[in-house]
Amino acid sequence: MKGDIFAQIGGNDKKDEIGTNRTPPSKWREGIVTAPHGITCNDKGDIFVAEWNITGRVHRFNHVSK
Repeated sequence: MKGDIFAQIGGNDKKDEIGTNRTPPSKWREGIVTAPHGITCNDKGDIFVAEWNITGRVHRFNHVSK
Protein backbone atom coordinates (compact mmCIF):
# COMPACT_ATOMS: atom_id res chain seq x y z
CA MET A 1 0.00 0.00 0.00
CA LYS A 2 1.34 3.47 -0.84
CA GLY A 3 2.60 5.47 2.10
CA ASP A 4 3.36 2.47 4.31
CA ILE A 5 6.78 2.25 5.98
CA PHE A 6 8.47 -0.92 4.78
CA ALA A 7 11.98 -0.35 6.14
CA GLN A 8 13.97 1.94 8.39
CA ILE A 9 17.59 2.44 7.40
CA GLY A 10 18.79 4.04 10.61
CA GLY A 11 18.31 6.95 12.91
CA ASN A 12 19.83 10.19 14.09
CA ASP A 13 20.65 10.51 17.78
CA LYS A 14 21.37 14.26 17.60
CA LYS A 15 18.01 15.85 18.52
CA ASP A 16 19.07 19.32 17.32
CA GLU A 17 19.55 17.90 13.78
CA ILE A 18 16.18 16.16 13.45
CA GLY A 19 13.54 17.84 11.30
CA THR A 20 15.59 20.93 10.51
CA ASN A 21 17.12 22.19 7.30
CA ARG A 22 19.58 24.40 9.19
CA THR A 23 22.27 21.81 10.00
CA PRO A 24 25.50 23.31 8.63
CA PRO A 25 27.74 21.23 6.32
CA SER A 26 30.40 21.16 9.04
CA LYS A 27 28.06 18.93 11.11
CA TRP A 28 27.02 16.58 8.28
CA ARG A 29 27.82 12.92 8.84
CA GLU A 30 27.93 10.21 6.21
CA GLY A 31 24.69 8.26 6.09
CA ILE A 32 22.81 10.62 8.42
CA VAL A 33 19.89 12.50 6.87
CA THR A 34 18.64 15.56 8.75
CA ALA A 35 16.00 16.99 6.39
CA PRO A 36 14.78 14.32 3.95
CA HIS A 37 12.68 15.75 1.15
CA GLY A 38 12.37 13.01 -1.46
CA ILE A 39 13.21 9.35 -1.92
CA THR A 40 13.48 6.98 -4.84
CA CYS A 41 15.21 3.72 -5.70
CA ASN A 42 16.64 2.04 -8.76
CA ASP A 43 16.10 -1.46 -10.14
CA LYS A 44 19.06 -2.77 -8.09
CA GLY A 45 17.43 -1.75 -4.80
CA ASP A 46 19.74 1.21 -4.11
CA ILE A 47 17.91 4.00 -2.26
CA PHE A 48 18.44 7.70 -2.99
CA VAL A 49 17.34 10.37 -0.51
CA ALA A 50 17.28 14.05 -1.47
CA GLU A 51 17.93 16.29 1.50
CA TRP A 52 16.56 19.82 1.73
CA ASN A 53 19.01 21.81 3.80
CA ILE A 54 21.20 24.89 3.50
CA THR A 55 22.85 23.74 0.25
CA GLY A 56 21.13 20.42 -0.49
CA ARG A 57 22.64 16.98 -0.97
CA VAL A 58 21.69 13.49 -2.11
CA HIS A 59 22.40 10.33 -0.12
CA ARG A 60 22.82 6.94 -1.79
CA PHE A 61 22.30 3.79 0.23
CA ASN A 62 23.52 0.78 -1.74
CA HIS A 63 21.51 -2.42 -1.61
CA VAL A 64 23.50 -5.32 -0.22
CA SER A 65 22.38 -8.87 -1.01
CA LYS A 66 22.41 -11.34 1.86
